[in-house]
Amino acid sequence: AYMKSHPRVGLAGARMLNPDGSSQWSVSYRYPGEKLTRGEVAGLPGAIAAVLGAAMIAPRSLLMKLGGFSEDFFLYGEDQDLCLRMRRAGHEIGFIEEAPVIHEGGLSERGSRDYDRWKRKIEAEYIFYRKHYRPSTVRRISRAYAVKARWRLATLRLALPFLNSPGKEKAREKLAKYRAIDDTVRSQERKENAN
Repeated sequence: AYMKSHPRVGLAGARMLNPDGSSQWSVSYRYPGEKLTRGEVAGLPGAIAAVLGAAMIAPRSLLMKLGGFSEDFFLYGEDQDLCLRMRRAGHEIGFIEEAPVIHEGGLSERGSRDYDRWKRKIEAEYIFYRKHYRPSTVRRISRAYAVKARWRLATLRLALPFLNSPGKEKAREKLAKYRAIDDTVRSQERKENAN
């Protein structure tokens, strides 16, 4: 019914809820790294950039025309990629507030180390960047990531001895995140310099 009443929408997502009924991220109005793109994804139809891939609806014919989800992505980023390709094909992304879906996020990563999970996320972002942004933009994003990650690693390491137990645990999770980001950025820089 939503799709029939919104003919400009090519793909729509549902409202995601956690198992306890609380709201979960469902809609994004920007793409990863977009603030550093200098307008590379400006002027696309609609205000929504992407919806969470856990529950989407789209006409089969349109999905087939766009090639569906890209196999370039393993676990993260494929929903944002599909939404961007949908918008570039002239269609808006919709959000169906009245369609709540309970989504137990993170099940596919249960048992994964924080570092490994973040590394996969950042690597998927780089796939997205290389598919959709200019090389100069990817370099700009890498520089911004590197500065932030290295700053956060330094400040977290300095703060760690002064934190209580719960604070130390959170800081260790953040250290894993920023180590994964820094390692991924360095790896991407080595690949770029090799080319």
